[in-house]
Amino acid sequence: MKLALVEEGSVLNIELSAPVFRCREEEAIFYERLSALAGCEKVVVCTQCVAVTIGDDCAARALDELGEICAIWNLSFERVSGRED
Repeated sequence: MKLALVEEGSVLNIELSAPVFRCREEEAIFYERLSALAGCEKVVVCTQCVAVTIGDDCAARALDELGEICAIWNLSFERVSGRED
C-alpha cells in the first residue's frame, strides 16, 4: 500500500491506501496505533484511503512511529511533497 505525505502550514497530512484486515480486532489495533501517533490531530477513514493529520512539531517522531506501523502491516510509504527532514 502506498502512503502520500502532504504538508500544509503547521500540520502534516498523511494519506494511506485503504488497508485490508483479516479480522475486526486487527482493524481496531491498526486504528488505535494510528490515533496514538505523536502529534496526531485527526484520523479520517474514507472509502479508498485513511487520512491522518499530524501537528508539524511532532512530524519527525510520528513518521518514525508510522514506519513501525507500516512494517507490522507490510505497508510502504513515499513522501510526495512537503519538507525534507
